[in-house]
Amino acid sequence: MMELCTAFSVLNDAYMFPLFEVGILIIFLYAFWRSWRSSRPPKTPAGIAFNVTIGVKISDKARTLLYGFYGAVAVILLNLPLRVEAPVARDYRVVWVVFNLGIAVYLCLFNSWGRNTIIGWANKFENKIDRIVGS
Repeated sequence: MMELCTAFSVLNDAYMFPLFEVGILIIFLYAFWRSWRSSRPPKTPAGIAFNVTIGVKISDKARTLLYGFYGAVAVILLNLPLRVEAPVARDYRVVWVVFNLGIAVYLCLFNSWGRNTIIGWANKFENKIDRIVGS
């Protein structure tokens, strides 16, 4: 029994909480990079840059979806550092809560890649529900 406990000791809060936070940071950096890359003007083969801006208005349905998704993600990311008893989380709870909620706000509401990904997931889910229900 002792071998089983030591085998799963890497799954305790002391290891999993920092690993989870690094994962959130990697997702944030990837989204930031995608947004930065898409905001740069494309270059032609001759090296001439064209700067074209397209304005897209988000519908009320999409905005409601994004706010709902943010609310669900925020509840999870808010409770995680408050429930974990690892020293790295326990001693810096406010920092982790602000960090997690800041990333959630950026990904769900401000980052174009994050918004498009969330709306794409919702559309795929809605299409699967329509196929199952048959409407």
